Amino acid sequence: MNERADDEILPQTAALFLITVISLFLRLYIPWSAGFPLNDGGLFYRMILDLEGNAFSLPHTTSYNQAGLPFSYPPLGIYLGALLHHFSGVDLLLILQILPPLIAALCLLPAWGIISIVLESSTSRIFAYAVYALSYSSFEWLIMGGGITRAPGMFFALCAIYFFLRSQRGGTTSAVLSGISAGLTCLSHPHACVFMLISLGALFLFRQPRPQVKVCITIAIPALLLSSLWIVSLAQRGLMTGIWEAARTGKLDSDSIYRIIDPLLFGIGELPFFVNVLLFLGVAHALAQKRWIFVAWFACVYLIPRLSSNYMMLPVSLLTGIGAASLVGALLSNSHADSKVNCCGIPIRKLIWACFIGALTATSFSKTAHLLTTTLSPTTVKEFELLATQTPPQSAFLVITSGQVHHHHITEWFPAFSQRHSILTPEGKEWKNAAEFKQINKTHNELYELIENPQQQMSVDLQQAFDQANYLVVDAESSSLPLGKEWQSLKQFEGLTIYARNLQGM
Repeated sequence: MNERADDEILPQTAALFLITVISLFLRLYIPWSAGFPLNDGGLFYRMILDLEGNAFSLPHTTSYNQAGLPFSYPPLGIYLGALLHHFSGVDLLLILQILPPLIAALCLLPAWGIISIVLESSTSRIFAYAVYALSYSSFEWLIMGGGITRAPGMFFALCAIYFFLRSQRGGTTSAVLSGISAGLTCLSHPHACVFMLISLGALFLFRQPRPQVKVCITIAIPALLLSSLWIVSLAQRGLMTGIWEAARTGKLDSDSIYRIIDPLLFGIGELPFFVNVLLFLGVAHALAQKRWIFVAWFACVYLIPRLSSNYMMLPVSLLTGIGAASLVGALLSNSHADSKVNCCGIPIRKLIWACFIGALTATSFSKTAHLLTTTLSPTTVKEFELLATQTPPQSAFLVITSGQVHHHHITEWFPAFSQRHSILTPEGKEWKNAAEFKQINKTHNELYELIENPQQQMSVDLQQAFDQANYLVVDAESSSLPLGKEWQSLKQFEGLTIYARNLQGM
């Protein structure tokens, strides 16, 4: 394919500008207009307050969920939120609402840098950048309240990869910047650290030329020095076992095996159908041309349990760009690759590109807009906070909502505001006890299934959760769940009902 003709038909600068503007709208407008952090962030909200309350010295435990959870999380994003809150005076909820989307937008810079280095043709670059910038899966978890740690982790991981690629050309400055970015990644988010290490390993093994030993040492030194700040802090506080417990939650089990096999048969569910088609076409094309780096990179990230789809999107976008370029080339193989190949006066290449961008934007906008339903109203926040004064400190609550675990905001935010124990809230438990974390996830999903089918028999674990509870928080969609006579309604607000156990009615 002629690169010059390619650029004439599909101007790279104009395409980059349009894709970036649309992506900024998707990543910034909806989160900033929500009035509350999207979906999650309750754990980090409480950890930030704990850090401030401990004079910015990392405490041993967090007050979140009254469960003695170890303060083992990589602290960079937590420190960032705490410092901004303390010195600016800006409301902490506003920081959790505004800052993660802003950092998610910054991720576009190193992402384009990586794409422009590893892909050759303008067509493959533009399609790859479009998939990364506009796909909902690439920024979903970054723009939420919990993105206060996830977004910096992704940004620094992408920077580490980008500067590593530049260091392959022998640049010492790039090697140092890659090492610093790698260290900051480890201080931000554990999954981002795993993604970064896998990516750097795949690039080192499969992409030529390999960096010299001197360059690798230059990268490793700042990375180890920065990441050691967190490790030393964990050791001093006796919390090193938290890393092991968190790592154990990523072991292969029946659910993770299903997660691996199902997309191979039916496509990656978070991606539009046409992106899946181009992805598989790109895999086939890369294999045929023996471009092992792209397939190896994708496979390594894809096979790691608990890595969410946003980490997969970089290698997915690269393969999709390869697939799109090969498809466009095939369509024009028997024609002149210029503006004379048209449909209704519109060049075919531009028509394909416009339809691709339009479909991606429409799909992502509808999914992003749905996140507006995952916020709490000021009334709900106030009512949750009142429970801290209206209920005994050792009270245990069972939050019953229609959303599955990790996908319902009430489950996570309730203990952050009420300062009471929520029995089936799993956030933070992975750093204390991996088995307990998995059990809570399993029991919560059993609760979800019971809400969907109230006639089915309650499991033993779920019955134990009900037996432990002093209070219930039930949303309107779960009101069909039959409750025993021992539960008495206390108050209703914003589609939620609080029940207390009436011992006399037992």
